[in-house]
Order: sequence, then structure tokens, then C-alpha cells
Amino acid sequence: MTVANKILDAYDLSFEERDELINLSRDVTLASSMKTSTSDEFWCAQRKEYPKLADHAVRFLLPFSSTYLCEKGFSSMIYVKNKHRNRLQLADDLRLLLSNFESNFHSLIACKQAQGSH
Repeated sequence: MTVANKILDAYDLSFEERDELINLSRDVTLASSMKTSTSDEFWCAQRKEYPKLADHAVRFLLPFSSTYLCEKGFSSMIYVKNKHRNRLQLADDLRLLLSNFESNFHSLIACKQAQGSH
């Protein structure tokens, strides 16, 4: 049994999916597309030409995208809630750590007037 057949058997691909995989692997133009896009973007773009294989790939990738945010949340919680900061409320800190929003502290500081001495 060849290495390729062992890989195909490990992923439990049907005959149609194997055929689509062979055709996809021979398409030279898709190699650059695969390198420049993320996995989910690539497989969603291939749904018209390789529907069965793309559906199988999306079903395979889906659990990783949903558990990623959970794992990121636990890692952020461990970072925030250490022995020096164990009495803090987590909600606001986790909201900042888990959001995609990038804070621009320099512009916020520049808008405020420095307090003079009393």
C-alpha cells in the first residue's frame, strides 16, 4: 500500500472525494491560491468545482475554529488571573483580550491634558 493510499484511507474519503482530490492535486493554478489564502477561504472557494471534497474539508476544519476561541479565552483568563491579580473582575479584561479591536493608546493620551501640579 502506498503512502498516498494510507493517507486517503486515514481520512475516510469516498470514491468521489478521492477522485476530486486527485483532480485538485493536479491543478497547478490552485497551488498559489492555497498558499495565499487561509484554509477555510480556500475550501469555500473550491465548493463549485470540488463540492464533495470541499464539504469534507469544511466538516474537518469546523471543530478547530469553534474550539479556538474557547482555548484563547482560557489562555487569556490564566494570563489575567494570576496570583498577583486574583481579586480582579475578569469580564472587562477578557473583553479587551478577546476582541479584535486594536486600541490606540497614544491618540487617547494625546487628547487628554496633563494635570499640572497643585
